[in-house]
Amino acid sequence: MKTCSKCGEDKEGGEFYKKYSQCKMCARDQSAKWRKENTEKKKAANAAWYKANKEKAKESRRARYEANRPKEKDLHKKWRAANTEKIKHYNLKWRTENPVKHRACGLRKRAPKGTPEIIIETQAINNLIRHTIQQQEKQL
Repeated sequence: MKTCSKCGEDKEGGEFYKKYSQCKMCARDQSAKWRKENTEKKKAANAAWYKANKEKAKESRRARYEANRPKEKDLHKKWRAANTEKIKHYNLKWRTENPVKHRACGLRKRAPKGTPEIIIETQAINNLIRHTIQQQEKQL
């Protein structure tokens, strides 16, 4: 039996982290409280760790996704269903900021297999120019 220095309760040795005088519950509460009070510090620390360990983070995320694939897909599906307006807004913004890429996506779908990417992008640019000229003519 060991006594927690925070809550004062007597608990079994398994309810303490090694070399800690607080029980696991008190340590978790204290850690959660610190994270809540220092969100900016925590975000900065997380960003710095991610920047220093990008490959490790990507591999870890990939492994977690593969281990929980059905659950991850279900969560993604639910998020998309709950955020349809946000997705529409994002897609519209992307299409207006990237008109050539947007047109190239459509052309890529209709192009015969094996068509070089440069030809598809050239066609997209030509289509965009033609469309812009037609719009200007309509306004006159």
